Amino acid sequence: MTSVNTAGRIGGVVGAPEPRRTPSGRHEARAARSNPTSTNPAYAAARKQSGGQVLRAGSSGPAVLALKNRLREQHYTVDEGPRFTQKTHHAVMAFQKVNGLQRDGVAGPRTLAALRAPKQPDLGRGPADRVIVDLSEQVLYMVDNGRLKRVVNASSGDPNSPDGLGEATPQGQFRVFRHVRGPDRAPLGVLYDPSYFNGGIAVHGSPSVPAQRASHGCVRVPMHMSARIQQDMPVGTTVIVRQ
Repeated sequence: MTSVNTAGRIGGVVGAPEPRRTPSGRHEARAARSNPTSTNPAYAAARKQSGGQVLRAGSSGPAVLALKNRLREQHYTVDEGPRFTQKTHHAVMAFQKVNGLQRDGVAGPRTLAALRAPKQPDLGRGPADRVIVDLSEQVLYMVDNGRLKRVVNASSGDPNSPDGLGEATPQGQFRVFRHVRGPDRAPLGVLYDPSYFNGGIAVHGSPSVPAQRASHGCVRVPMHMSARIQQDMPVGTTVIVRQ
């Protein structure tokens, strides 16, 4: 259902916009300035840990390493090293989605404070090994032997897509029935490492995984995660799509 075509056609949506960010880290920086004397201990500790910085793409140093370590502890996938990369951005955005924060992929004091007492995901009920697509949060949970294994930034189907071809990702319980390794040409474009679970609807890699619903019906995940996710959800894996 979703696809990747040429520039301007990303993930099957024509010109799907991503949230705009200013160099100052817009939302988090503004929130920090609006309440600089917060008495919340976690908020104050987070400000001290980051040196009052807003951690975002291009940031580097001990504060970024501490951020990555904490995200990793909470089952968000990050890369090694002290630089805030695109992989870090996706992990931060996924965390913000789960914890009801501004979804901009920028780690300011409020996001860092939330990492000290994060929300525990509701995994619901189901087989011991399953994949959960949460449409409200716009994340994908991977459950292994009854335990949370990974939280992934995701973007599901948008029934109001600009080209009028989108549809909401159907809710329900399904099973993975087919894999394609690498690119797979579909009617609306190319899907990367798709795991099909409901007709032409799949979990697949995309270079654009924004804060909101943006696909034609599939579930987009970041390109750097697509092969790993496919490996972790073999044919027969239960996929639960919930609101």
